[in-house]
Amino acid sequence: MGCTYSLWSAGLGASAVLLIVLSYGTAPADPQGFHKMMIQIFFFGALASAVASLALSFLAWKNKERGFLKWTAPLILLGILLVFLTLFVLMVISLL
Repeated sequence: MGCTYSLWSAGLGASAVLLIVLSYGTAPADPQGFHKMMIQIFFFGALASAVASLALSFLAWKNKERGFLKWTAPLILLGILLVFLTLFVLMVISLL
């Protein structure tokens, strides 16, 4: 049957999560030089992976692929956005 758009979409969604975690997890308090470059590569790689994942999810919907994998990438990215939104709200509350 071969690889489908939804399978690639789910894989790229998972890689976006991994790269965003790496970009924040490996960041020292004051990144300089090589660390700064690696954080940028991880962060922008995560953004590119997320955009590609959403595009492939769209193609999976357009081709009417069966299964739940076409929903995983948007749900993963929505989860990431909710985590960042929650962290932002908690930071604002802590400043009050």
